Amino acid sequence: MKYYKQGESYTYQGYLGYGPIAAYLGQKGWCLGIGLREGSQHSQTNFIPFLGQSIKRAKEVTNKPLLVRVDTTHDSLETLVALAGHEKVFYIVKWNPRSENRMEWRNKAFRDGDVTEPRLGKRIALLSVHVWREHNGRTYRFRLVLRVIARTIDRTGQMLLTPEIELEGWWTSLKAPEQTVIKL
Repeated sequence: MKYYKQGESYTYQGYLGYGPIAAYLGQKGWCLGIGLREGSQHSQTNFIPFLGQSIKRAKEVTNKPLLVRVDTTHDSLETLVALAGHEKVFYIVKWNPRSENRMEWRNKAFRDGDVTEPRLGKRIALLSVHVWREHNGRTYRFRLVLRVIARTIDRTGQMLLTPEIELEGWWTSLKAPEQTVIKL
């Protein structure tokens, strides 16, 4: 007979455990909130109240503008709308391309974006696009910063039979250049 601790369950990766959630402020890593959720719970479940509480706590510590950085787990319209609703709060949310057509994004980025070739066989395109989304009867405009890397030759000089396409993106409210958003 197996005994489990309260809230312990199998995660989406098949491990028995918990789903941690945490928020930190600044480069010093001041903890604004931390918790253990059931391992089987989706990461987005109850995230918006946690996010709101974390922003409230951060504003109690500082009156400076905040930059909220969130990983792909929370790439959702609900998260973007919640972040857009706060004053003096800027955000970068890592985009999860899920079932996006990589070739269409590659073509658009290399056609319309800023393209560099740091070495033979490696091209990088940076591009910002604006996406309109509707939520609860209201229309929002979000900026998506994209980086597409196309490799036809690997770093050791080996030519590839088919190009490797790497697609990354970040939702952001910053007006900074693409390279700055990616660095942040």
